[in-house]
Amino acid sequence: MRRVVLVLTAVAHGLSERADLPLPRWLFGWAAAVVLIVSFVALAVLWPRPKLQQLPTRRLPGGRLLTSRAVEIVCGALGVAAFVGLLHAEFSGSQEPSANITPVVVFVLFWVGLVAVSVVVGDVYAAFDPWRAIGRVAFRRARRPYPARLGRYPAAAGLVAFTALEVIVPDGSVPERTAAAAIVYSVATFAGMAVYGVEAWRANGDAFAAYFGLFARMAPFAREGREIVVRPPLAGLPGLPEVAGTPTLLAVMIGTVTYDGLSQAAFYREPAASLRDAVGVTAAGAIGMTACIAAVLALYLLGTASRTIDFTLIGAETVWYLQAGLVVVGHVLALALAHDRALVLKPTHEKAVLSQFWMLVVMVGYTTLALLLLSQANA
Repeated sequence: MRRVVLVLTAVAHGLSERADLPLPRWLFGWAAAVVLIVSFVALAVLWPRPKLQQLPTRRLPGGRLLTSRAVEIVCGALGVAAFVGLLHAEFSGSQEPSANITPVVVFVLFWVGLVAVSVVVGDVYAAFDPWRAIGRVAFRRARRPYPARLGRYPAAAGLVAFTALEVIVPDGSVPERTAAAAIVYSVATFAGMAVYGVEAWRANGDAFAAYFGLFARMAPFAREGREIVVRPPLAGLPGLPEVAGTPTLLAVMIGTVTYDGLSQAAFYREPAASLRDAVGVTAAGAIGMTACIAAVLALYLLGTASRTIDFTLIGAETVWYLQAGLVVVGHVLALALAHDRALVLKPTHEKAVLSQFWMLVVMVGYTTLALLLLSQANA
């Protein structure tokens, strides 16, 4: 059990360990940069009009059954039962993380696994969200409208807190600590729902709902009213509402993963050790994570200020290639999405292309950093 937990917990980290590669690392970096630049030029020449903004959708047969009240009640009840069961395991079970199922469920199956499910299937978290299920029964009416200026900042703060529990807080995976964090999160969530309403709070202030909801926008399935519709992958991203705090939430999502990889990099060990000696382990981690988030947010603002696993099955080298490939593909897709959105916002094709030069620089920088961290992790 201990070996399984340790292996699965390692998977929860954003970047895995370094592999000995048959080609120089600098070659991967240059190749990735060339791919991004070629993609940028191809988008500028071959994509003169927006394609993703108004893509057609079609109804999924049987979709109304999936959104029926009976299915919602069953899914919500299962979510509540799972949550209560985890709390029981955290308080009553062994406090050794390797002998308790909760670290694997929380930090691997939930935090990492549900992202993959959301990207493929859609926002399944909403159906099984235990806080939503309880809130819909306990809080029928909102006491006041959700403040527009508050936006998604509460969700960003909650995401920072949860990630800190995983990668910064010493022994953060101890079951009693995760249980205490779950109770604090529950109190904050129910307070937000009681004041602003269940769905308004989930869309803005609920860290998990906002987090998984963003990934679900990539999925080919979405809910529209009582219908489940089928759409091209990624088509949900251009329609993301312009809500205050959204760039901060995205910066938190990227910055926390960046820090997770940075904390395992060989070149960071010496300065990290000096910082820990000066301010302590927790404070050093908080400073490092905050710096990563601030750096990511600064890059966005500088351009846009005005708006159980068997590791023997796949070798470390194969995993590295897959990660490097996914990084490059993901960043190329990001360029395509930004280009398509710029074509909607800018009056001419030429201005849309010019507005994306900084996006190209940012993507090249992100790709180079990601590949550097991949090559340095656990060196």
